Amino acid sequence: MNLLLIDTCSPTLYVGVRAGEKRAEIYGDGNAKRHAATVLEAVDEVLNRMNLTPQEIDVVGVVVGPGSFTGIRIGVATANAFAAATGARMIEMTSLEVSAQGEDDVIALIDCRHGNYYAMIRRAGKDIYAAMTAEEVKATDLKPIESDRPDGEKIYRTAMQKIGEEAWCTTAHAFYLKQSSAER
Repeated sequence: MNLLLIDTCSPTLYVGVRAGEKRAEIYGDGNAKRHAATVLEAVDEVLNRMNLTPQEIDVVGVVVGPGSFTGIRIGVATANAFAAATGARMIEMTSLEVSAQGEDDVIALIDCRHGNYYAMIRRAGKDIYAAMTAEEVKATDLKPIESDRPDGEKIYRTAMQKIGEEAWCTTAHAFYLKQSSAER
């Protein structure tokens, strides 16, 4: 199975291709303002490294948020367009479930500044998403997992879990825990 994996939710872009045990990955330079200009180049580069054509990708996995509002839209639009153009199947995953991949009884966190967090509480295999304050996070008895950069291995393992669950989607949708400032 050939997988294309995309995460543009954080300042660091991630694009990876997995084909069996072989892989090619690109991590961006940490400049979120360049995601729109570089994501397609990154997809092209990892496909070339693996000697694959776009039509040889079986599954597109995309991280749909929460994170940077613009970054989320870039990744979701890229994944949707790629899947539509090639006929690849698609799965979506949240940045928080990727962070907590393989863990239980944890709280996965993304710092959204000013003492606020995007959070996912995982207990007994159940995930609950919320926007939380630092005080609310401290009040939990859960091990915190905080991530500010993509982890290609965790993205891959989460994608494989979703594929095993047959959690296919025809169109990926952005996942927000808060409205953007433009929407408020």
